[in-house]
Amino acid sequence: MKSRFVYFIPSLLMAALAIALALFGLMKYDAAEEAQKALSTGSESGTTAPEAEQAPVYRYVVAVHPIEAGDTLSAESFIEIETASPIEGAIAVADVPYDLTIETALEPGELLTAQTLEKQSLIRQIVPDGHTAIALEMSGVASIGGLLKPGDFVDVVASFKGRADGESSSKTLLKSIEVLAVQGETTVGSASSDDERRRNSTMVLAVPEEEVRALVLASREAQLNFTAVKRSPVVIADPEAEKPEAAEEETAIFLSDLIPEAPRAPQRSATVERPPEDPGRKVQVFEGSEARNVYVQ
Repeated sequence: MKSRFVYFIPSLLMAALAIALALFGLMKYDAAEEAQKALSTGSESGTTAPEAEQAPVYRYVVAVHPIEAGDTLSAESFIEIETASPIEGAIAVADVPYDLTIETALEPGELLTAQTLEKQSLIRQIVPDGHTAIALEMSGVASIGGLLKPGDFVDVVASFKGRADGESSSKTLLKSIEVLAVQGETTVGSASSDDERRRNSTMVLAVPEEEVRALVLASREAQLNFTAVKRSPVVIADPEAEKPEAAEEETAIFLSDLIPEAPRAPQRSATVERPPEDPGRKVQVFEGSEARNVYVQ
């Protein structure tokens, strides 16, 4: 009898544990059902949980193929883009004036802006603030062998011929000057006829206003050469950091600095030493009031 009771105890404990788990599950089920009922009741009464605040999204349009001046804007010419921050001057998708004829060309990937729709000259659009557009004659040498394109940057080197006793000299007149147009083209790959390109053999530079007079004077008094340079990226310096020292101004190079000096010949003595005369061979002959010397072997 006692041994049967011992074997019965584990079964009793397992049964008690099963009953406890069943009661716990029933309580959880009731709590979840009450929460579901409260949520459904709130939705029926029109009160919903506060939605998470979403960041604003700005939508603009970008050209997908070249649009020439005089073309009419159409939805097929653009694709929409989204940004998390507004773009100054850009036209929103809802404000794009489709069926409008524009007077400014658009390149693929270019954003449609209010400036594009304004009726203003091409010079006003491409010349940066504080700069002046200056056209210069362009040859095969000046165009860097024909490789010069709009958007490149060049250094302007001026070579001056010597006058009177002056020497020929050369110096870098301007640095990192942007090329606005080449043979009348303001963008790479613009459609221009060969005849128009031949008639317009010029390049247009964006020159800082304070350097305009120097360039105009040098273009008349000197020979100008152009060297293509790779513009270094603009680095925004830390306002609290120390400002770098200004680079020393480049000095002019004179012709005498380039011509090597000829080797100097050894200097000879001005007086030539003569061997001493042998007085034993010298005979002095007197003829009246005159006298002459005669050397006897």
